[in-house]
Amino acid sequence: MDQNGQPNLKPDTISADMLVNVFEDGIQQGRKFCFIIGAGASKSSGIPTGQELGYLWIEWLDKNKRLDNLRDTADMLYKSKKMDFTYDEIIEAYKCGIESKRLPSQYYYDSYKLRFHPDKSLGYNDLEQRMTNVLPNFAYYCFARLVSNYSDNCNLVITTNFDDLVEDALFIFTNKKPLIVNHESLAEYANSPHIKRPIVAKVHRGLFFDPLNDKQETEQLKGKWYDVLSNLFLNYTPIIIGYGGGDRDLMSLLQDDSIPFKRRFYWCSYKNDVLDNPTICQLLLDKNGVLVETDGFESVMLKFGNKLFQSEILPNHAISYLENQNNGWIKQYIDSFFNVARGDNSDSRVLNDANISNTTERENNGKLTKWDFNNRGIEKFENDDFKGAIDDFNCAIKIDPTFAIAYSNKGGAYDRIDIRTEALSSINTAIALDPYLADAYCNRGIVYSHMGDDSSAIVEFTVALKINQHDDSYYYNRAISYMNVKRFESAIEDLDKAIEIKDDNPVYFSTRGNAKHFNGLYQLAIDDYSKAISLDPNNAMTYNNRACAYQSLQEDRNAISDFNKAVELDPNNKTLHNNQMGAYFNLWNSRLEQ
Repeated sequence: MDQNGQPNLKPDTISADMLVNVFEDGIQQGRKFCFIIGAGASKSSGIPTGQELGYLWIEWLDKNKRLDNLRDTADMLYKSKKMDFTYDEIIEAYKCGIESKRLPSQYYYDSYKLRFHPDKSLGYNDLEQRMTNVLPNFAYYCFARLVSNYSDNCNLVITTNFDDLVEDALFIFTNKKPLIVNHESLAEYANSPHIKRPIVAKVHRGLFFDPLNDKQETEQLKGKWYDVLSNLFLNYTPIIIGYGGGDRDLMSLLQDDSIPFKRRFYWCSYKNDVLDNPTICQLLLDKNGVLVETDGFESVMLKFGNKLFQSEILPNHAISYLENQNNGWIKQYIDSFFNVARGDNSDSRVLNDANISNTTERENNGKLTKWDFNNRGIEKFENDDFKGAIDDFNCAIKIDPTFAIAYSNKGGAYDRIDIRTEALSSINTAIALDPYLADAYCNRGIVYSHMGDDSSAIVEFTVALKINQHDDSYYYNRAISYMNVKRFESAIEDLDKAIEIKDDNPVYFSTRGNAKHFNGLYQLAIDDYSKAISLDPNNAMTYNNRACAYQSLQEDRNAISDFNKAVELDPNNKTLHNNQMGAYFNLWNSRLEQ
């Protein structure tokens, strides 16, 4: 009641700034939030809202001289209760919307029905064309960061939209692959406590899953959505953005008196449009909801970004992140391409020859790219032509002075010829250009290790792993530094992870064998050396190291057998001859003692 004793028909109202405060305070208290996203959120990315689509479909019929011929069809659909409004009501709404080019949301399904009757598949095609090649914009960048940064408390997005903007934004802008619940048969996954990644629940299905887009299909939620969402609202505080409540299924769930919200929910309204919708106003009053006055989805997301993670939404951060992602994908392709092209089979040779021919032709025409020079530099690096590699990396940098990968690679080449000052300078430039370039931190760690500063090296490898925890070489290099500072258990843990990622690298097994040997785990060391030998039976040092482990267990005959094999593989290695002689001497002494 207001101060005059009359019913208060306006819901409690707050600003978007206050909504951000509510969210921040709730997160600190461990509360869980979910977002309900409607078509209004997609408008700023170039997809029309439901109100705009409703108008556009009727306008198309009008401009193509079909509207007048649909009166009988509309009357038939209305009488059969397949439409909510009569032909005359739709035409009147259309005329009233000419200036704004919008139809009220309650006319959406009827305009869709008229436009594409009797073949609704034509409607799917229309929606697909409108949504194809649409990319998430700045607002979705902020939204993706919000969901990613606070995934423990707000990893659930419920949407009536068919488009892919939410999932595209999460993958492009945060490298998170969300679980997409595209169909009601999968509804229970939206409420799984075991899923930590973002969840996008599409209650009207995805665009390619026969989406629900007419009155009959959206009378009530399909499958188990009703029960699943009812349970979710007991644990999550909904924040509703861009949703006009034009459907019956989700709106009926929100209105259901038997379904309580654990806490108040928040309905964001563009310039208080909701106040013109008595159904939503009544819902807010009945369920103690809060109206949030906003200037649209983009404005709300900007407020979240400015308050909670401003540095992450500035261009330098976003561009650096996106370039790193793009360069990472290119590098992954190039690494895998050359891994295949250098294979020992006819198809690989054909591919490699084609690439050499193509590169030579472009070089003769002066059309080599920065990636060409970078790749050639890597090839020279791998063939121990470090100065030649530096020349090629410089050519890549000349083409693109911001090419961080080339600076990082050049630093690695300088390190191999013991010019450490230039190595660090080049790598530091790479990191300044791209703070998310994990390889650069790894290369700087290697330089520090070669300088004898393994404590600093470990820090660098750790940063690299925070950026990319799936690169086996980072774990391997950190393990080497751990061994140098006699932290053998930590080294073993890192080598375990490296082997988990790449289990066919004999160096990882032999190095882990060394770490176990130094840690007194002789039999386990022998097991690792044996695995390394099975992967690379021609490595003399692995036999030598296994022989030393056998000696530690006083298994002199096994030790001699391995030393003999090591000498056979590397007959000019004096260390191996000395170890072999020592083993024979030990065996002779033990016999004398007996």
